[in-house]
This record gives sequence, C-alpha cells and structure tokens, in this order.
Amino acid sequence: MAIEFNCQFCSAMIRVPDSAGGGKGKCPRCARRITVPKVSTKTAPKPTDDEFAGLFAEAEPDPEPPAPADPNEITFAAADPVEFGVEAPVQPMDLFRPQARALGELPVEAPRQMLQPGSIASRLKKRKSGGGWMIPIGFGGVLCAVVGWFLWQQYQTVRLSGDLTAQSAAVLDLPPVELDNSFFNQPPGEMQAVLTELAESPIRLPSTLMLIQIGATKRAIAVQVNSGPQTQFYKVETSNDPGFINYRKNQSRDLEQMRSDDLTAAATRFVTEYQQVMEKKAGPNILSGFRNSLALPALVRGVGHQVIAVYGNTPYPCVYEDRDGALYFLLPTDVQGFEISGRKHNDGRVIFHGSYKVKVTGAIPQPASTKSDAGGKKSKPASSDDSKTNEMQDDDDGMKKKMDDKPKMDQS
Repeated sequence: MAIEFNCQFCSAMIRVPDSAGGGKGKCPRCARRITVPKVSTKTAPKPTDDEFAGLFAEAEPDPEPPAPADPNEITFAAADPVEFGVEAPVQPMDLFRPQARALGELPVEAPRQMLQPGSIASRLKKRKSGGGWMIPIGFGGVLCAVVGWFLWQQYQTVRLSGDLTAQSAAVLDLPPVELDNSFFNQPPGEMQAVLTELAESPIRLPSTLMLIQIGATKRAIAVQVNSGPQTQFYKVETSNDPGFINYRKNQSRDLEQMRSDDLTAAATRFVTEYQQVMEKKAGPNILSGFRNSLALPALVRGVGHQVIAVYGNTPYPCVYEDRDGALYFLLPTDVQGFEISGRKHNDGRVIFHGSYKVKVTGAIPQPASTKSDAGGKKSKPASSDDSKTNEMQDDDDGMKKKMDDKPKMDQS
C-alpha cells in the first residue's frame, strides 16, 4: 500500500511507501520541504488554462477513452524511499561558458550595428568628429608663432655682422675725456685736493699696448690715451652700418647705463686709493689696475665698452669712441685685417652678440699743421665742439706742459 498526497506548494501528486508516513523531505518538483502525511490525501489537480478554455467549448460526442495518466503525478517505486536533503547539481549557464576554439583561432567579434543617418547618435558623433580639427590647427598656430619669434631674433642677431673698413695711424692726438665729481661722489674739499695733486703730478700708466695719462683740469679729472711702443691706432667707422645703427638705437640707453655703473664704481675706488698714495700710505703701483677699470670706460661710450678687436686669437679692447660712433683700437703695426666681436665680462656675460670682419684700407687723415708758437709747439685748429670743450683743451695743454716738467710715475 502506498501513501498518495499533493505538494502543498506546487500541487504535484506524490506517491511514497507507507513507511515514509509522518516523515519530511523535499518535493521532487519544486524542491520545497514538505511533510509526508500518514494516510493518503490525494486531491484533484488544479485545472490549467487550457482546461478552463475547454469548459466553454462545445462538447463532442466521443467515446469515452481510458483515463489518461495525470501529467503532474510523480510516481516513486514502492521499494524506493524518499531521499531527503539530496539536491541535483546545478549546471552552469551557457552564458559564462567560453566557446571552444581551435588552436591559434582568434575570436570573431560580432559586427557592430551601423548608425542610421539622421539618428541622435549619428548627429552627436558627427558633431564630435567635426570639431576635432580645431586642436591641431590651434597647436600649429602657436608653434608657428614661437618659431617665427625665434627666427626673428636670430635674424636680428645675424644682421649685426658684415664687413667694415679701418684706417690706421701710428700717432693720433685724441682729445682727453673729463670726469667730473658726479662719478666720484666725494666731498668738494677732498675732491679739490685730488684735482690739485693730479694737475701738478699726472699719473702715467704705460703698457706695451697703450699709454694712459690721468691728470686734472680745474674742475675734473682728465683721461687721455696714446699708442704704445708696439701698437698703432686703427679707426673703424660704424656710422654707415645698418647693424650698428639699429643696435645703438635700441640698446644705447642700457649700454650707457652699464658703462656708467662700471665707471662710477671704479672712480670711487680710484679716489680712495689715490689718497693713500698722496698720504704715503701706499705706493703708486696700486693704481696700475685703473688703466682698464677706470681709463678705458671713461674713453669710450656704451658700444665701445662692449666690443673688442680680435687679431691672431688675441683680444684688444676698444680704447676710444668719438661722437660719430667711430671705434678706435690699438693693435700691432702690421695688421691688415681683424674682427670685431663682443667683450666677455668677468661674470661670463657677452652683451654685444655681433661679429664683423674689418679690412685695413689706408691711413687716418691727419689735420693740417699750422705755424709753431713761441714754445716751438704746433697749435691745433679749433675743434668743432662747443666753447666748453675748447676751454678743456686749453687746460689740458697746461697739464701736458706740467707733465713734461714734473717727475713721472711710470707703472709696469
């Protein structure tokens, strides 16, 4: 005898042996835990949708067939007890199971669906791709601007070059340059004592290249340069060169400020050390360094303070610069050509980034001579400068006469 009952959850018909009555187990259909009754409690199965539809269909006179087996009925063998707690293993879904491929075969991606013209996604993609050309064009414009600026700077530098001509003279009487008290920043009394001493005993600072004379007039210190025993003057005209014209126009103020700063610093030290020489606290040899630090910056202007002549890999400083922009150098007597470039400062800076080749073409024209005066000295024609310069020249003539009568302080 077997116990028949319906699952209380899915209404499945279950048949178990009598020995299983009162026990518990899982429904073989819905896997819910159920209690096996001790006696049969079989009920009719719930009608399905098809069965409900058949209720309203017309009855057909068919011979009564044998009763079919209940499709929801699960029959167990009488000898097989209900196994409680045993579940069937769950098989993995095909979604996570990789598709088998042959060795070396690459996965084939499914073709993407093409966007339909006029769709929202198509319009968004077209708008995004249409603005992408702005980035490379903007970047290219900035790059062209930077390269153009760099080339313009290079062009400006290259233009400061070319060929120049020079004229030479073994002896040249260049006018002295005055330095008033604005460069020395000394009390009037102390500065007047220095001027008086220098007027009576000018300082000579000779070298193989040049002879620097530092004297004084009634109102200022006067500096003059002459050629050395192995050199002569070379005058280079720069007033007609476009590179020098533009360079002076754009840089003259800055160049003159740098020269003035160097000159003021050297002039202050000169007065201090010269006072020590006057007081016999130091020898005149301490003044030899002012040939380059004081005299040369005083004799030139902004451009002359930044250029040098190069001959045989040897640099020669610019020793004079007149109002017309002509540059004067002291070089060996047999020079036929040389170069002009920028002077390298002690801190490594080079202000003048130019390079010129200079060819010596002739001699510097000398002024016409006039009749000698009572002292046997030829008088020079009046300078084209104003009366203030002429007065300075008269004082300098007296300074030269005193310099010839007084003992000279020669420096090595």
